[in-house]
Amino acid sequence: MKIINFMECAPRFLWHIIDYSFVLGLKQKKHSGSCVIRIGGIGDMILSIPLLSGLSSSGRETTIVCEDKNKCIEFILKKHVSNIIYYNKKKFKGSPSYRRRLLRSLRLKGFDEVIQSGISRQQGGADVLLWACNANKSFGFNPRKWNKCEISISNKWFHTLVDGHYNEIHEIERMEMLAKTVGCNPGEHLTKNKSNNNGKFIVCVAASSPVREWGIDNFINLSRIVRKLTGFLPVFIGEKKDF
Repeated sequence: MKIINFMECAPRFLWHIIDYSFVLGLKQKKHSGSCVIRIGGIGDMILSIPLLSGLSSSGRETTIVCEDKNKCIEFILKKHVSNIIYYNKKKFKGSPSYRRRLLRSLRLKGFDEVIQSGISRQQGGADVLLWACNANKSFGFNPRKWNKCEISISNKWFHTLVDGHYNEIHEIERMEMLAKTVGCNPGEHLTKNKSNNNGKFIVCVAASSPVREWGIDNFINLSRIVRKLTGFLPVFIGEKKDF
């Protein structure tokens, strides 16, 4: 079994040696500020808001590293962070020069703490970005049991790993739990608006995979709460298969 794990993870060990050479000899600035690394789509960004707003309300200067496909919601993210660093997954994997520039840039930022907030650890991507920051404190979720390379390699890059309760709790609850772990109260994500009680809000019940499904009763109960707090009317959307 150890031989199989070694063969599976050998390319990642090799890449880590290359990554180490990219940042060798760099002198960091004085450590300050927080960095949140969240690799994923628009939904992942939206669900990260409780963590981001919690960090912001605690007085931390926060930077988020996210994929460049999320530029369309920059107007939302900028309300909660001081700086946004966009990451191109294709270039990071295929262009050594791009990879080198990004890793060196993160190393030179001198963050005091870095948080890898994705439940998918991606040792070949998001975890490497956390490692490059070389922060005083680093936080993330325990890898799932089948992520043997993460367990063998990148677990060592974290000071604190917490149980993400995969398949047991919703992503928002997970972000709130992570916020409390790093020492801040998760930000509020519902606000009362009395000026437009005839408004509507969209509830998308679609999921990209079965593990992301959330029972329709949960959507209904949440919509009732939002309706009560804001006066807005819920409009449910989805495809035929979501009916």
